[in-house]
Amino acid sequence: MTIKTVHDAFAFITVVVPWAFAAVFLAVVGLLFRREQECAVAAETGRAELQAIGSLLESDNSKTGLISLKVLNARSSFAVLQVLDLLTTLLAFHVGAFEVNPLIAHLMALFGRVGGVVLGKGIALILALGVRKRLWIVNLFYVGVICWNLFVLVALAVRRH
Repeated sequence: MTIKTVHDAFAFITVVVPWAFAAVFLAVVGLLFRREQECAVAAETGRAELQAIGSLLESDNSKTGLISLKVLNARSSFAVLQVLDLLTTLLAFHVGAFEVNPLIAHLMALFGRVGGVVLGKGIALILALGVRKRLWIVNLFYVGVICWNLFVLVALAVRRH
C-alpha cells in the first residue's frame, strides 16, 4: 500500500465517519424518544405491556442490556460527561486539534485554551441546572462528542506517525 493510498483512505474515513456517527446518534435518540413516549402513554392509559417497557427503561437491570433513562437523565451523568469532554478536548488540543464550537472558540480567544474550555463547561453546568425533562438527549449528545474527540485523538495520532 502506497503513501497516497493510505492518505486517500484516511481522508475518506475522516469524511464518512462523522456522517455515519450522526446517523447512528439520530437513530438512537429517536428510539429512546419513542420509548420515553411509550412510557408516558403507559402511565396515562395503564396498559400493562407498555408499563413493562417503562419498567425496563427505568430499571438498572444489567440483564436487559438497556441504557437506563434515569442514568442518562441524571445531572450527575451530565457533570461526568462534561469532565470527560473537557479532558478529551484538552488532549485533542495537545495533538493538534482545534475547537469547532464557535462559542468555545471565542472564549478560548479571550481566556486561552484551557480557560475558555473550562469556562464553557462551567456555563454548560449552570444551564443544566435548569433542565429536567430532556437532559438524556443532551447527555447522549455529549457521549457522541466524547466519542468524536476520541476519534480525532486517534486520527491525529495516526497521522503524526
